[in-house]
Amino acid sequence: MRFTSLDAMRGAAALSVVVFHALFSIEGGEALVKPLDYTFFDPWTALLLPLRPFWMGAEAVILFFVLSGLVLTLPVFRQGLPSYPAYVVKRFCRLFLPAASAVLLSIALLAVVGTEPAAWPMPMLDLLWREQPSIDLVLQHLLLLSDGKPDEFYVLDLPLWTLEVEWRISLLLPFLALLARRSDVALLAVAASGMLLPPAEQRLLGTETLSSLRYLPVFAFGVLLAKHLDAALRRITALSSAARLALWLLCILLIYARVLLPAPAVQAHHRLLIGIGAALLIALILASGRAQRALGVRPLQWLGRVSFSLYLLHMPIMLAAARLLPDAVTPVWRIAIGIGLSLVLAEVFHRLVEKPSMQAGRTLSAWAEARRARPAPAYSAGD
Repeated sequence: MRFTSLDAMRGAAALSVVVFHALFSIEGGEALVKPLDYTFFDPWTALLLPLRPFWMGAEAVILFFVLSGLVLTLPVFRQGLPSYPAYVVKRFCRLFLPAASAVLLSIALLAVVGTEPAAWPMPMLDLLWREQPSIDLVLQHLLLLSDGKPDEFYVLDLPLWTLEVEWRISLLLPFLALLARRSDVALLAVAASGMLLPPAEQRLLGTETLSSLRYLPVFAFGVLLAKHLDAALRRITALSSAARLALWLLCILLIYARVLLPAPAVQAHHRLLIGIGAALLIALILASGRAQRALGVRPLQWLGRVSFSLYLLHMPIMLAAARLLPDAVTPVWRIAIGIGLSLVLAEVFHRLVEKPSMQAGRTLSAWAEARRARPAPAYSAGD
């Protein structure tokens, strides 16, 4: 069962990540974002607070994770547990093949533009493409194997850190769904335990190989929503208009957790609150015909279709555009051109890379499923 409104939501979130990175990449643009994170009582905050959804960073990533928890486990609750090898093969093709293509594109662009930084300061983008990549670095990117700090490692294409988290936890999702079928409390207990393991590992061993598990509760919220989706939608639609409005306000407050509870970095309580808010947002949209019609417009549907490609490509494209365009082009226009090129090339990448990757996943998973279902050959006593 496919919800086109959720595709549009994913597309809008991907575009907001692009704008978020663009703002951080323009001198002075960082001030448009940071007051919302760290200085809640700054005058800029009151003015820009309603515009926050247009440049979500951590909030958009957490929404992606909740959506993954929902869409990857909904079939388990409605159709039963699929073949695990087929599931893994399909997931591998869906994530690794487009990611590898994006890495190779980034390497090619880096070879063209070189490692020399742009003529104007780019506070965020100048942290990337500082040197030609080594073979080890390329292999680690292609295999989505960071050094325990995925959000600080992927210098060729920064958004890949979220794919590492997505890949590792998606391997656990079928089992989390089975656990949720037995008990919601058991699922939440396992998710909470997973969240506590990374800091314990870091303190006891000094390593961070389990760092992805800090996002386990966020995926678990999507799993719980998948389990209770029909009941949740019935209850929301049965509410009065005032009660639904109150839920929308609560949803906004939860998603704005980083604004209301400022800190220098995203903390565990931010992830939990934003994750609950994202799950509530999904439920509210699916229960609202008006919201689904708004998300059903063609531009948002197209954006949802190419959202993964846009998410993978925008950083390399913006970096290349910033360094290749003539000096006469202002920084703002360089970033704007980079975003425009990212949108155009996302369609090309979707057709040439993402769709074939999904088809390869379907083909290989069907083969794995057929191989699993094939009966063993019979042997006679003489054999």
